[in-house]
Amino acid sequence: MQVPRPLHLLTSIVEALQAAVARRRERLALQQQQFGMVRAEVEALNRWQEEVECLDVGGQRFHARSAVLSGHADHYLSALVSGNFAAAREADDSLFIDRDPQHFALILQHLREGTTSVPHGAAARGQLRREAQYYGLSESMGLSGTRTCLFAVGESAAIYDSNTRQWVEIEKPQPCRRLGDFDDFRPWGGRLVRILFNRASIVSRIPSEFFVGVFNAMSWRWDVLDVIPSPDPQHLASVGSRLFCQVSPSFLEYQGNGHWERLPGMIVDREEGFSGLCALGDSLVVVGGYHPSPQITLASVEQFSLSERKWVQLPDMLCARIHPCVTVWQGKLIVAGGQDSLNEDMYSVECFDPISGVWQPMPSLPHTDYVVQLVVF
Repeated sequence: MQVPRPLHLLTSIVEALQAAVARRRERLALQQQQFGMVRAEVEALNRWQEEVECLDVGGQRFHARSAVLSGHADHYLSALVSGNFAAAREADDSLFIDRDPQHFALILQHLREGTTSVPHGAAARGQLRREAQYYGLSESMGLSGTRTCLFAVGESAAIYDSNTRQWVEIEKPQPCRRLGDFDDFRPWGGRLVRILFNRASIVSRIPSEFFVGVFNAMSWRWDVLDVIPSPDPQHLASVGSRLFCQVSPSFLEYQGNGHWERLPGMIVDREEGFSGLCALGDSLVVVGGYHPSPQITLASVEQFSLSERKWVQLPDMLCARIHPCVTVWQGKLIVAGGQDSLNEDMYSVECFDPISGVWQPMPSLPHTDYVVQLVVF
């Protein structure tokens, strides 16, 4: 057996030590990097916690960031955390509010998301309305006490009388002058919006352009807000300050200045332009439509959660429908009209309670001339 010469042995030892030192340095650098990341996260968490207010509402604790509590126009909670007024704090630095805490989570939800979830039952809705009035948020939450009415508008117009549970004919208002023929208008941030198209494109035979139009109450016309980047937009919907457009075969969210972001695809394959769309709480809901293969009229209902950014299936409607009209009224999803699997016009109306998860029939419309759009006003 050949014995390594002393110089070779010494060289091998030095190289092994250098490699060990290099590995140790790499591990140390990685540990320092990880420590820096953890430290930054802890510092960010500490800063975030410093901005959090603890509210003791009738003995129940709620936590919210100061920016959330002061983000809307002037109201009781924004004044409470502003520092402009003397507010007595408890020993743990919390702020005590001598009110019933039952519906306070819905108050915070409105401040965080800009939406209003109305509880089931007249008594609970009355309690929420009183709390909203106390906190100075009645107008913001749409609970000022003004009665909301459900209209069916088409060639004729009718209003739903919730006392007699009957539809009553009313005189149809004159239509607004506009660029296009889309009758599907929606509320968005205190304004009315609709899809408009450029009639000149028909005459010049160039590809059609579609726009988001905003109603101008001064001129009684529709002003153009922005271009919709799709040759075939279907419906608009809004959730708080967020605006969405259904395009075939998906959805876009408006980001401002001509920018739109595409949402994930739905669970059920639906033919373009045959389903109904509206906002329910902090989500979008798509009802009915047409399955292309096999050719089936759908009773399917899907809900897209904006916070989780995913679609979930809700219970099917009582009737399968294409081109249904849909809106939310008194916390319930209302679906009316459309066509059945034989393309026959439908007169029926049904409602979905998101709390119980049950569909129930409502009185049918006298005839289908009413059903172009359901409007809550």
